[in-house]
Amino acid sequence: MKTSVKALFYLMVLLSLSCQKKEVEPDIFSEEVQKVAPQNIIDDLRSWGVSIHSGVTPPDIEGVFTLDYRILVRTYDPDDKSQNGFRITPHRLAFSEQSADNQLVKTEFREIGKASSDSWGKGAVSGSGNKFTFFEEEVYGNSNGVYLRYINVISGEISESGIKDFHEVNAYIKEKTSEAPSHVVQKIGQFQLFKNKDNRISSRTDKL
Repeated sequence: MKTSVKALFYLMVLLSLSCQKKEVEPDIFSEEVQKVAPQNIIDDLRSWGVSIHSGVTPPDIEGVFTLDYRILVRTYDPDDKSQNGFRITPHRLAFSEQSADNQLVKTEFREIGKASSDSWGKGAVSGSGNKFTFFEEEVYGNSNGVYLRYINVISGEISESGIKDFHEVNAYIKEKTSEAPSHVVQKIGQFQLFKNKDNRISSRTDKL
């Protein structure tokens, strides 16, 4: 009799749990993000293990961060693993002038020890809670026209001490024109992926 009562109790618990709705973060992105990275590109990046955080309520990510543990985990040719594990030259990354709704922000990269920055940009931010993903589109070309359109992505979880679970996509090839010169060998959908060695944090610092 006791066994039957226990079985009935466990069955009622299981039924109760199955009826509860799981809270799942909606996989939605703002129009600004979708202009840069359509869903098919987001899906492709995720299929290669890139953390892309959805949502339209991203956190405040302003600050300067030291990128001194980045290693290459995927080169443009995914079958070429000869350079995997290569440590990237340390840089600092600044996020600044984030919009009131946190969905747009400026970036600046500078190699540590140098007086001037390597690159500047502005892009869209997705995410919710403390998790975010930054998307930026750039072009490569000259006076004869644009040869490539590519996307840079930075993703992670912001904290008081820095960025955890840091992922950086360098130059995902979005478009390539037939006029591109022969030295532009990258193909549509190819990209480089960097992560922090041993999943170390990209710590906050005071200045570039």
